[in-house]
Amino acid sequence: MQSPRLAALILLILAALAAGCSRSAPTSAPAQRPRPAEGPARHVEVQVQGTAGVRFEGSLGEPGAIRTITGTVPAQFRLQVRENVYVRVQKAAREGKIVVRVRMDGREVASRSTDKPFGLVTVVYPPAR
Repeated sequence: MQSPRLAALILLILAALAAGCSRSAPTSAPAQRPRPAEGPARHVEVQVQGTAGVRFEGSLGEPGAIRTITGTVPAQFRLQVRENVYVRVQKAAREGKIVVRVRMDGREVASRSTDKPFGLVTVVYPPAR
């Protein structure tokens, strides 16, 4: 008769250990949202120049706040950033040229261009170190 009692006792101990293990298992920390960048906002102006009438599409903004843009040359976009600015502009045509100029706080900080069919221009300022 001791055998069934012993088996029940072992099962009870194993169940208690298993329950204790599940309670003491490490839990993952709650996901943290990226903090907004601190510091003053910087005024950014993005100019898309080149061959008049060339259509383009792309995106611009800063990490966590990227927006889609479309238009035709010439075009101008204004935004405020607290970190680095990201600009991606792609020609929607084979012909023509686009020039992307980025001005920050009134000073030109970057300029890139392409005349390749459906060419892509990417600007990140300040550039990665």
